[in-house]
Amino acid sequence: MALPNLISLDGTEVTDQGRTFSSTREELSVPVQLASGLTKKYFMDVKYSFSLNWTMLPNLANQTFDGKSARDFLKTISDKQDTITLIVRSPIGSSNTYTVWAESYSENIVRRDYVSNTIYYDIELTLKEQ
Repeated sequence: MALPNLISLDGTEVTDQGRTFSSTREELSVPVQLASGLTKKYFMDVKYSFSLNWTMLPNLANQTFDGKSARDFLKTISDKQDTITLIVRSPIGSSNTYTVWAESYSENIVRRDYVSNTIYYDIELTLKEQ
């Protein structure tokens, strides 16, 4: 079983409860024809896209199993018009920092628990490197 990556947005750790994480690499390149007839690829930049999905995520951080930020924080981050600092830490200790913006955010209410005054959501958040 693979251990999850630890995610923080703008310095705030986000819960791992029900989360899946994936990233894709987008290469911005131009083919260049050489005088010898060979074609090389000139890489101008490499950008990453990150997809984060949560299932049954409560709205409040104190309702998550690890006490880390939950739906209300994610909604605030996704509404932010400025850039976001994303830090992805691997279970072995290395980390990568990216400057991203929220490309898309969607949520669906899955359950309302009136006893604990908690609302559970399924959330999809897509971040793109700037």
